[in-house]
Amino acid sequence: MSVAEPLHRPGQFAPTPEQRQVVMHGRGPLLVNAGPGSGKTSTLTSRIARLVKDGTARPSEILAMTFTNRAALEMRRRLADPRMLGREGVAGLTVGTFHSMCAQVVRQYAAMFGRTSAFTIYDPETVGRVVEQLLARSERADLRDELEAHGRGAVGEVLRVMSLGKNRLLSPESYAERSRHPAREAIAMLWRETNAELAASNALDFDDLLVFTYSLLRANEFVLRHLRHRWPWLLVDEHQDCNLAQIWLVCLLAGPGGNVTAVADDDQSIYRWRGAELDGTLRFGNWFPDYQAVVLGRNFRSHSEIVNSARTLIEHNQQRVPKALVSDKGAGATIETPTFANEHAEAKWVRGRIQEAMAAGVPSGQIAIIARSGYLTKTMRRELTEAGIPHRVLGDLGFYERAVVRDGLAYLELLANPRDARALQRALQAPRRGVGDATVEQVVAIARERDLDLIEACRTLAGDGVVRRRDTRAALVRFADELDRLRLDAAAGKPIDDVVKEALIIPGGLVEHHTASVRGEKRSARRTDAEEALADLKSLYEAARSYRVADTDATVAGFVQGVMLEEDRDLDGNDRVDVSSVHRAKGMEAQLVVVLGCEERVTPLWRSIESHDPADLEEERRVFYVAFTRAMRHLILTRVNERGGRASAGPSRFLVEAGVAG
Repeated sequence: MSVAEPLHRPGQFAPTPEQRQVVMHGRGPLLVNAGPGSGKTSTLTSRIARLVKDGTARPSEILAMTFTNRAALEMRRRLADPRMLGREGVAGLTVGTFHSMCAQVVRQYAAMFGRTSAFTIYDPETVGRVVEQLLARSERADLRDELEAHGRGAVGEVLRVMSLGKNRLLSPESYAERSRHPAREAIAMLWRETNAELAASNALDFDDLLVFTYSLLRANEFVLRHLRHRWPWLLVDEHQDCNLAQIWLVCLLAGPGGNVTAVADDDQSIYRWRGAELDGTLRFGNWFPDYQAVVLGRNFRSHSEIVNSARTLIEHNQQRVPKALVSDKGAGATIETPTFANEHAEAKWVRGRIQEAMAAGVPSGQIAIIARSGYLTKTMRRELTEAGIPHRVLGDLGFYERAVVRDGLAYLELLANPRDARALQRALQAPRRGVGDATVEQVVAIARERDLDLIEACRTLAGDGVVRRRDTRAALVRFADELDRLRLDAAAGKPIDDVVKEALIIPGGLVEHHTASVRGEKRSARRTDAEEALADLKSLYEAARSYRVADTDATVAGFVQGVMLEEDRDLDGNDRVDVSSVHRAKGMEAQLVVVLGCEERVTPLWRSIESHDPADLEEERRVFYVAFTRAMRHLILTRVNERGGRASAGPSRFLVEAGVAG
């Protein structure tokens, strides 16, 4: 059987000439410019399968990096098909996100960064708490006001600037030298203090995973050669979304003239605000001069009316790779551009159209409502709720973001990393044990002063006579004793799910607290909340059990780190109408798509209109293009004459540019 045969079996991927060129490409760099709905995932997975099947590469030599766990899981699912590589073939592949790959590398070399392999990964919320505490301790009374003068809260502004700076591989010092931000010195100071606090807590944030890996590969030739030898075949999805740190990681891992396949669509680059460098794709040849390029322009998702209008729209951008976008489905789509008096009339009309579509047989899971900004969907969501139309809001709190789940994870984080000050604070105070913030700070201080772990420091502080209240001292000792018992159980090899269960049911802990609320309350909102909390804690235990079944080397640290790298759980199977911002909708497709708020200064945003940088308006056009191309058969683009009690600025210029203005 020839290598090409699996691509032509009935019901399977039958490639176009351009897709076949990607699949059969040999050695050397390759840039695939893939338009929306062009089958890039099928093409990429078929390329991986071909490399393995013809003996060009062993599965263990392939590293495929994506931007979401959902995309990585979908890639593995397809490759696990017996007609591709099967389960055994997929087992050797490394398929995951940039951050999961970097976490794996940093964990192996953690000591080089002053961390242990059990480091905690802080999400933005937790880093925000660190910054908030630093602001509260600051001796500068005007520091918060200085930061809040720039349109965001003080913490939000620091987090935004730090993240962008790290993604651009800046240090606090280099940022302070190069930035024109009016508060650059204050931000640099807080950045340095945040770095120090994370180091003391044996923690990193998401951006640190990229920066530390880059620093390691630049500074250590041995490690770089080792990783290049381990993964001589590199495939990168959504390359247009790479920030500078990720671009450099790709270049370092691939090496000059390396076997790197980058799949991108510059027209769908919509994350410039969080550091994505479109130039990394547009100037791919600067990084890999001998690269080959293939354009995938055939759209298998949408009918021609949608594809043609989307192409007409995006051709107004100057900074892009030209693509001859065509629909494989031919004609048959509808595009509507209704205008309403206000957002209430808009929502009622859209509700009616959704009900009509569902009555005509369109599954609710094949209907999506998208808006440039989340606030635009508020009235629409209320209308759906009142009409009893099942829906979900993408971007709402995921399972691991729920407060009680984060409370439970804090116990596990402290078990895995007993230097984690943020985990200690959350675990000690969930539920409240009569231990206040000042006592927590004393525990952290004594731990760092005497080089103790935080669990032992709880017991030490209680015995030092510093804490006056007897019940607080007793709570600290009992907490430390229970955590020590769990540590010994984990070290002795007790199954991780049993350890998690024991952590949740310790005396005075979460399960006991919420169970007491259920028993002590009559039917009330508080009792309902407690019942939901217990259900969530049970789900956390079940997640640990699933992890243990899937991983023979399961550890508490591995479970916690895996959880922190999870995302997109709300994009799993769906039988409800999706309501989403455009950025959350990327990767989605639906038979019927409604795009709300197609008004000037809303879509595009007013900031891009008033900006002196033409790249801002081009990004807004790409955002609308992404929304436009989610639709398969029916596209509705709504606008209003008055929104929020204010007159609108008229129809979006993008409707005119797409040739659909009504």
